[in-house]
Amino acid sequence: MKNLLLSSALLFVFTSVSSAQWTQQQSGVTTYLLGVKFTSPTNGWAVGNSGVVLKTTDGGTTWLQQTTPASGQLSKVDFLNSDDGWIVGGTTILQTTDGGASWEFNTSPSPFGPYNNSIFCRDFNNQPMCWIAGGNRGTNYTFIESSPGNANWSLQVAGYAGRLAGIYFANDSSGWAAGDNGLILSTTNGGRWWNEQNTNVTSYLTDVGFFTPEVGVCMGDSGRILRSTDGGAHWTMVQSNPNTDVFKVAILNDSVGYVTGGPYSSSGPADYIYRTTDAGKTWTNQIVVVPAGTMFEDICFVNDSDGWAVGHNGIIVHTTDAGIAAVPTSPVLDAPASQDTLSSSDSALVWYGVSIATSYRVQIASDSSFGKIVVDSSGISDTTMVIQQLIDTRLSPETKYFWRVQAIDDTLSGSFSQIWSFITPTLTAVNTKQMGTPRTFALSQNYPNPFNPSTTIKYSIPKAEFVNLTVYDDLGQKVATLVHQQQGAGNYEVSFNADRFASGVYFYVIRAGNYTATRKMMPLK
Repeated sequence: MKNLLLSSALLFVFTSVSSAQWTQQQSGVTTYLLGVKFTSPTNGWAVGNSGVVLKTTDGGTTWLQQTTPASGQLSKVDFLNSDDGWIVGGTTILQTTDGGASWEFNTSPSPFGPYNNSIFCRDFNNQPMCWIAGGNRGTNYTFIESSPGNANWSLQVAGYAGRLAGIYFANDSSGWAAGDNGLILSTTNGGRWWNEQNTNVTSYLTDVGFFTPEVGVCMGDSGRILRSTDGGAHWTMVQSNPNTDVFKVAILNDSVGYVTGGPYSSSGPADYIYRTTDAGKTWTNQIVVVPAGTMFEDICFVNDSDGWAVGHNGIIVHTTDAGIAAVPTSPVLDAPASQDTLSSSDSALVWYGVSIATSYRVQIASDSSFGKIVVDSSGISDTTMVIQQLIDTRLSPETKYFWRVQAIDDTLSGSFSQIWSFITPTLTAVNTKQMGTPRTFALSQNYPNPFNPSTTIKYSIPKAEFVNLTVYDDLGQKVATLVHQQQGAGNYEVSFNADRFASGVYFYVIRAGNYTATRKMMPLK
């Protein structure tokens, strides 16, 4: 019997793009890979054109090509357990009973010589079963089922012209298959009888999967994803994109699933792995960094987080976090404590590191709402930002400022930290001494020199002047301001701590009125 689809309106629910964590693995081949299956987080197989069968025992870090008797296209691989598995493609069925160490031909009883496009194996309540979906254009759809370890397959002829590309069973009785001309077939008795479910589309459907016996999705050409909430009796379009194809689905639980696909154009973006968390109502596009135009043909997960997808030109990508980049947590601030006044000789902001962060962003504002940001510095790789050199340029002395820090990984930024405040120093020279009034301007050589980590710099001014004493590196970049204030006549000394600076040649320059002098110093670590 045929169940007709009630008319339904096209509903677009494609959500905004989110960054995701898929990393490419080296397959060692350039052929199209069409199927992938993992039986554990370490053991997996990928199959494709030209009889290619790849195996990994380390989660995909290393892929090795296996020797099999097949030479044509291999479309799909599935396992019942760690030992018993099958590969199908074209007129070929391969079987292993030793965990993929060896593969042998398994024959089909079909009189039509069908193309075996997909296989689905599950152990339902200690009743392990496998179904293969296939067929040729213009001939009957063909279903073949077997018991594990039995080389003989029993034929199920559905009686509909064309071919099937995908098959899925929710239990040992309820199953669905999808294929040519928008056709979906369903069974409630394990495949002994199949009923047509008209989807009201005429394009090629490539796969079908169900989150529960009632809620499922099917997909195919032109980026179509259809959804049913009544066991397949009626279907509603939830996504369509005429410039793409959608190929295979992986159902993780009653709400989470993934589909793969790709663009028609070889220059199109290669970001066609979609994820749903609401049983197919909406789908989020996960960006995957691979060559433009890449199509992903198949996808599988061994748990809620470990997944692999395969596609054209030998592409294999892997995720350990469900394809969702973990958002960095907010950094915890360390020093200076809120309301503290910074040291005039060693001014820095310090925070605790975030484990997944690759860099940090620091903002300093003159107001607690950060409406007036005076410093916005990104790409900081350390958990310390020295701001001594900012105090005479962008930060005013003896002024209250507010600061916060944000952690950033390769793709996502976390929330800003709590907001603390600090007060900039008065920039009074450290350990200043007046020992009589000098007659001339003078800048002495620092002592000791070389030094580690501190040295003392002495200078004299014969009359009141605005004094600026600044340290530069050997490239002429200012690295510290030691004095920046009006001073009366006298002899002064200031301590410079180079603990935060690398060894090498540095220069310190004094400017007082029209007087300028430069000396060289060498901190050593």
